[in-house]
Amino acid sequence: MIDVSDFLASNPVRINLAHKAPVVPTKAETTGEGEGDNSCFDGGSESSKSKQSSEQEAYLHKGSYGHLPVDNGTNDKRYGKRRYKRTPKKGGFGSRNHRTGDSGLIDPYDEQSCKEAGLTLLDAAARPRQALAERLQAKGYAPAVVERVLVRLEELGFIDDQAYAQSYLRYCLSRNLGESGVFREMKRKGVEASTAERVIASAVNEGLFVESAYELGRKVAKKTMGLDENVRRRRLWSAGVRKGHSPALIKQVAADLFPWASSD
Repeated sequence: MIDVSDFLASNPVRINLAHKAPVVPTKAETTGEGEGDNSCFDGGSESSKSKQSSEQEAYLHKGSYGHLPVDNGTNDKRYGKRRYKRTPKKGGFGSRNHRTGDSGLIDPYDEQSCKEAGLTLLDAAARPRQALAERLQAKGYAPAVVERVLVRLEELGFIDDQAYAQSYLRYCLSRNLGESGVFREMKRKGVEASTAERVIASAVNEGLFVESAYELGRKVAKKTMGLDENVRRRRLWSAGVRKGHSPALIKQVAADLFPWASSD
């Protein structure tokens, strides 16, 4: 007769740990030994019970991928799903307030690690100087170290607030924003007020906000076609104010696109 342990070793089976472990017959029960005594009725001797328990444990933790470690609380694994805790890379995303290898918590004065974290953030998306400083300080780096890293990144050309503001201005104009709307969005992104004002003043001289306001007016006129003129004007004023255009410019666009009737 085939031995049970040999059968299990040659035919591994994955078992859901949520189910109750099956009862594995012992060698004595499969071969028929000990049928003359009362061990089959009283549960068997202590040695047979311990042997059966060890066989059940081996059968339970043996799957198609070999022996699985017994879950003693050290590894976070439930019902066959491997959920190991990830150790974040030092200086990378998610490293704040976490342990990073043998060094424990990140060193707030590690300039090289701070530089790597800054390059990682810049690789994900372009950022102004102030926004990058806030992110690095939020990771736990000292302000003095962050300042030295930012100066070095500026020297290398990785940080350019002027270029970032000009690029973001084009994005805001594509959304038909006005002067105050662009300034508000740049401040939210972390652009310094002096840089934002300088870029906005250049756009005003080029007439970019006038074009943006008329483009917004044409969109409102298309959406409100067939409505009353007063309703169309109110829609234009509402949209213009939300976008941050000046009242004088909105009034000019409304007069050109929604002229009053001759009877008025």
